Amino acid sequence: MKKINKAPIKTPRTTQEKDLSRSFKSSEFSSEKKLKKSIDDETGKVKTLKAEMKNLDLQYSIMLQWAYANYMLDFSTGIQEESASNQLYDRGKQIIELKKTVSSLEIETSARSKNKLLDDVLSMEYSSLKSLEEDILVSTTYLKELEENSYNLLNRLDLAPGVVISPQDLSNKLEKNAYTLRKLATLIEDEVEDIKTLSEDFLEIVSITSEQETYLSEIKKLQQEFLDLKSQERIQVIEQTIESREKVLKNILLNDSLI
Repeated sequence: MKKINKAPIKTPRTTQEKDLSRSFKSSEFSSEKKLKKSIDDETGKVKTLKAEMKNLDLQYSIMLQWAYANYMLDFSTGIQEESASNQLYDRGKQIIELKKTVSSLEIETSARSKNKLLDDVLSMEYSSLKSLEEDILVSTTYLKELEENSYNLLNRLDLAPGVVISPQDLSNKLEKNAYTLRKLATLIEDEVEDIKTLSEDFLEIVSITSEQETYLSEIKKLQQEFLDLKSQERIQVIEQTIESREKVLKNILLNDSLI
């Protein structure tokens, strides 16, 4: 005989069981939904964080580029400032040397002008002395002629054969010659006195010229010492400026290296 399998008899569920089942399924679905939402939220946060990290990396890279560019700019500026300082120092030295040269030329020009004036005065004095010398030569020649005439008059009584000069005529001629000689002697004495005066003036001018040359030499020496002192002061100012700029540049480079 065959056994007949009987299906289990389902016991009908009660309303309470149905409610419990529905409540369980609803809570399970709600938990899954919350979990999925939580996972989605975390995934979104991760994506957001990754995007922010990428943005931060980009900004950090840009900042590094800016920092490097700023450092290179400061470094280039420092080199340019140092070059400008060196050029300023060289130009300062050139200006000082040019001023020395100009001052020396001015002193030489002034001295030449004064020497030219003295040369002109000396030339005038020499011309006067030359004129007096010529006058003396002429007077000497004339005096010599008078002496010869006087000698001839004293030693020759007959001017022509058969002509006899009376003692009175001879005396008159001798007196006339003596007067001429005295007048000429007076002129010669005056000229000698003039020569003496001109000689004294000439010696005085020479003395003044020597004193002026000494004075000009002293002035030139003092001006040179003044220019040397000024040059040293300007060089010190330029060196101090360069040192201060070098200190500022070193501080900038030190701060950049610390950053």
